Amino acid sequence: MKKRSKQSKVSRFLFVSILIVGISMFTSMRVNATTVSYDPPFLSSLTPHDPISITSDSNFTYYSFLGSGTVDYPYLIDGYNITTTDFRGISITDTTKHFVISNCYVDATYYGIYIVDVAYGTASVINNTCSNNNDYGILLWSSDSSTVANNTCSNNGIDGIYLLSSDSSTVSNNTCSNNNDYGIELSGSGSSTVSNNTCSNNGYNGIYIDSSGSSTVSNNTCNYNSKGIDFMSSDSSTVSNNTCNNNWVGIWFVYSDFCNITYNLLQENEIYGVYLVDNSYNNNIHHNTFVDNHVEVLSQAKDGGANNYWYDTETLEGNYWDDWSGTGSYSIDGTAGAIDLYPLDEPTVYLGPPVITNIIHSPSSPTELDAIIINAIVTNPHGVQSVTLHYRVNSGTWIEVSLTLVSGDLYSVTIGPFAVSDTIEYYITAVDDSIHHNEVTDDNSGLYYSFTIDSSDNTGPVINDIVHSPSSPTELDTITINATVTDTSGVQSITLHYRVNGGTWIEVSMTLVSGDIYTVTLGSFTIGVNIEYYITAVDDSIHHNEVTEDNSGQYYDILVGSSDVTGPIINDIVYSPSLPTELDTVTINATVTDDSGVQSVTLYYKINDGSWQTISMTLVSGDIYSVTIGPFAVSNNVEYYITAVDNSINHNEVTEDNGGFYYVLTIGSSDVIGPIITDIIHSPSTPKELDTISINATVTDDSGIYNVTLHYRINDGNWIEVSMTLKSGDLYNVTIGPFAVGDIIEYYVSAIDNSASHNETTEDNAGLYYSFTVAEVIPEFQMFSLLLPVIVFLFLGFGLVVLHRRKK
Repeated sequence: MKKRSKQSKVSRFLFVSILIVGISMFTSMRVNATTVSYDPPFLSSLTPHDPISITSDSNFTYYSFLGSGTVDYPYLIDGYNITTTDFRGISITDTTKHFVISNCYVDATYYGIYIVDVAYGTASVINNTCSNNNDYGILLWSSDSSTVANNTCSNNGIDGIYLLSSDSSTVSNNTCSNNNDYGIELSGSGSSTVSNNTCSNNGYNGIYIDSSGSSTVSNNTCNYNSKGIDFMSSDSSTVSNNTCNNNWVGIWFVYSDFCNITYNLLQENEIYGVYLVDNSYNNNIHHNTFVDNHVEVLSQAKDGGANNYWYDTETLEGNYWDDWSGTGSYSIDGTAGAIDLYPLDEPTVYLGPPVITNIIHSPSSPTELDAIIINAIVTNPHGVQSVTLHYRVNSGTWIEVSLTLVSGDLYSVTIGPFAVSDTIEYYITAVDDSIHHNEVTDDNSGLYYSFTIDSSDNTGPVINDIVHSPSSPTELDTITINATVTDTSGVQSITLHYRVNGGTWIEVSMTLVSGDIYTVTLGSFTIGVNIEYYITAVDDSIHHNEVTEDNSGQYYDILVGSSDVTGPIINDIVYSPSLPTELDTVTINATVTDDSGVQSVTLYYKINDGSWQTISMTLVSGDIYSVTIGPFAVSNNVEYYITAVDNSINHNEVTEDNGGFYYVLTIGSSDVIGPIITDIIHSPSTPKELDTISINATVTDDSGIYNVTLHYRINDGNWIEVSMTLKSGDLYNVTIGPFAVGDIIEYYVSAIDNSASHNETTEDNAGLYYSFTVAEVIPEFQMFSLLLPVIVFLFLGFGLVVLHRRKK
């Protein structure tokens, strides 16, 4: 019978849910829960365990749990780490034995702890952590009078804790945060108690009570949810002493009648502290504290139901509204036209004494010339009655002076000035404007705030223009160090601190020579010595302020050089071979001398305006230094110059670059032989005046042929040039003519190879030239007249032969 009754409740719940889906779609503003990675600190102390599945009383003995299943000695499932990919971490169904699930960490695919159809009052789920489950952290279904206490349920896919059809149950002291839907949900679980829970940052509601009449929701904290506490179809319930801050709505009622909503703190919720939606009747709402709710609405609550009382009908006391004018009633938004006839002057929830922050004095380091301003921010919902500064000088008697409100919540007072070296200790008290006149003290945790009066002269001398002379001393020089030192109080002393080659610091006083210039002379020192130094100065004030000028901690330094300041002499720069080709390396020699010896000689060279390259030159004999470079490509221009550094401490360097024009060598070609020209022939061999003449020549060269040219002249006239064309293989050809009868044509052929040298060869028949004479073309009638006598002669001869044969 019990199961049928609960199934009926579930059916009613589903029916009502469908009816209000339109309202829910309009009014439910989902808060996106922030997923927080949670790794309980106690996890390493738990015993890893496989998922637990109990489907009958006998299963308890299978797992060998402690206990016997009685009310006094329940089965104890304790201290396990159940992290699994199974659907459920701990599943208990259809049992009659008493059991306690405690001190476990459960992370499963869908349900952390799953309890269904267990006997009345047998289930206790205490002090567990159920996180990262895709559905519910803890689910109890058809399990009346169960206890769910002191659990942490976070980052679950639906609810932290869900009780379905589990009447008369207790859900207390749990922390449910960052769950996707609800922190705690009761559905069809009437006469239950939800108390002392913290439900924050859940996607929809902190606590959701659905079809669970006669329930009590008290002393819970529900912050940063869409709705802090949401009642649906849950009549005759009590909602008291809860804190609902920074939600979209603090407390939300739908289809819930005859309920009491009392002594709740509703603060900084986005639209309303309490919202009674349509069809919520005969509810009593009084002695609640509304502070800073409503963003864009007229009041801090809304009533869309009917016959709801916003005050206690017996005591005629309503609610505290921090935006109430102080006289008359307080109108409440909504179609009900509700009014709180008896608003309260004081919050029913203690909001605390004034809050004092941002205590600061200015200037932060006061002098004997300064008055000191002390500021503080003081806030309280009741208003601030007074703010008082308490201060004493050098541990003397405490003096009180009021701070004045200057703007907003900023209070200020000015004290002083005081004598140099006085120590001022102070603290601030504030009293609110409530009926109790609550007082608070901020004394820096008993240490007091304090400052000491400094002298107005707390700045040391100014040291400028530090120079040494000569700037590059040698072993022959003494060194003079000068500095300009100024101070309004006068200068008491100037000291030069110096050390040689990182040794012990030596101090020597500097002397005023004129105006503000102080000087000291050191040395002389040996070649190569490094002298580091800095200067300190003390003023003539009462504090004797001292300042150091040490080049930002790097010190000033002097390197004692050599009196040798002349670099090496570079002479006789030559290269060989004098006409290098692409096959040659090039050796460059130079004579380099210096009285201090030569440390290095370097050749700088670049190819065809490219980047400079460097290579060290080597001493080969006497003062002659040498280096070999190359080979280089044909036609490359190589520019070069030489630098040399002497062996003195100054490492004097000299450059020999041919007066800035650089030395230059050009790479020639190793190919110096021109092409070979053979088989020069013209066609036809006896050209006539109507013919064009084709002239052929065979031309070969290992470097290839750049061009081939025919040179010809007519009757000893001017030479004419015409390029010949490659026809096939090595055969070049050109066509000239026709020419006139009797013209004498002389010709020859020249060719240039494709080497960088462009070597040229001429084939002119040993200076006689090739030639031909243009013949005349004979007409056909002239040819016939020439042949006629021959034809007659042949005919007569043929006749004589025939006659002779007949006579025989």
